Amino acid sequence: MIRDIEGLTKRRLCVYFCNPYIETPLSDEDVARLYEIVNADKRAPFDLMLETAGGETDATEGLVSMLREISGDFRVIVPSRAKSNGTMICLAGTEIVMGPTSELGPVEPFLAHVPTSILMTPEYKDIDYVLHRAGIDASRQTKELADRLLRTGMMKRASKKQRSETVQKLCTRDHFHSHGSVINAAEAHALGLKVRSLTGEDPLFSRCWLLNRMYAFDCKLRKIGKIFEGRMNSRSIFGEDPQYGNGDANGSQAIVR
Repeated sequence: MIRDIEGLTKRRLCVYFCNPYIETPLSDEDVARLYEIVNADKRAPFDLMLETAGGETDATEGLVSMLREISGDFRVIVPSRAKSNGTMICLAGTEIVMGPTSELGPVEPFLAHVPTSILMTPEYKDIDYVLHRAGIDASRQTKELADRLLRTGMMKRASKKQRSETVQKLCTRDHFHSHGSVINAAEAHALGLKVRSLTGEDPLFSRCWLLNRMYAFDCKLRKIGKIFEGRMNSRSIFGEDPQYGNGDANGSQAIVR
């Protein structure tokens, strides 16, 4: 399937798929795991097919730094979901490829399961000052990362005001009132993001959607937490990510074809 898609795009395809049915957030270890896949042909343009509900901002910084270092021309294909910091990864690309089922989402950070928009309020300052300050710092980190990615990437020709408005909409609850809000292709375009919107019948999207569903089926059936895959190699992490202490530390496998 990967070779078939590459035949259409004339670009390498790398897959970063996090099981949507269990807890598999973006993590620091994913930088090295994904590097093994995308580093197969340095500096060459590639597509990253992404499925994730999000995860750590520190890990996301490492991921986007590594991806841009590998190539200044990588697109992110989202057949289904790239939510929260998954959307941040999309902002690092030169273009986001989306279809009828594609979802991005707001990137407001959470700490201790509480959104920073609540942590930063004067009322919360009196409840837990340490968490209040941490919320301010987390919000600042997210906004600065989003602005830097857009300023040096797909919105580099936009005005500072336009970028600021996009960052404010993505990183706060002023525009999207739920962290689970759906940002489809039309909404992403309205935000000023560079989006290639495909129909469900488009040969590229239909193949990417099928591949995405195949990964979802295998992950659910075999309890695979994450898949990192390219044309030449593949790595799977079984169960919840061992980095979080809930998975089997010996449950990952590397297969070279």
